Amino acid sequence: MPQQVPQQPDGGDTTQQDDTGLPYPIQDNSNNPLSPSKSHSLDLGYPESMEREVQLDSSLENFRIQRKMGDVDIGDSKEVSFDDYLQQQNDRYESQYFQERAESQNFVQGSSIVPDIDLGDEVLDDILSGEFIDIRPQGSA
Repeated sequence: MPQQVPQQPDGGDTTQQDDTGLPYPIQDNSNNPLSPSKSHSLDLGYPESMEREVQLDSSLENFRIQRKMGDVDIGDSKEVSFDDYLQQQNDRYESQYFQERAESQNFVQGSSIVPDIDLGDEVLDDILSGEFIDIRPQGSA
């Protein structure tokens, strides 16, 4: 017997309920073309092979945004007003600029999360050929 989907009565609650039971649910932002590809660190985002194709329509008032993977369209195209699209692009470039600037300053300063450990023992100095141990995290374990 086919499963029936309960219908929402008119005027009922139209908010989306999270019924996945996940402690950190990942939101589907595919309906909002201006949303970032990642909502938080657990979200892997869209694959690198997925591209956004942006075209200005003939009225010069709206942008049409279509996600594609190769030559295949993914989902429906979305229309966004000219002002909203420019604001989103400006926000994206500004965020990217400050992210790159912060990364370059950290690189120049050579800052590390973990401080150097001074051993001061000649035996360890001979073994390790130095008096400091530099601990650098390489990822998650």
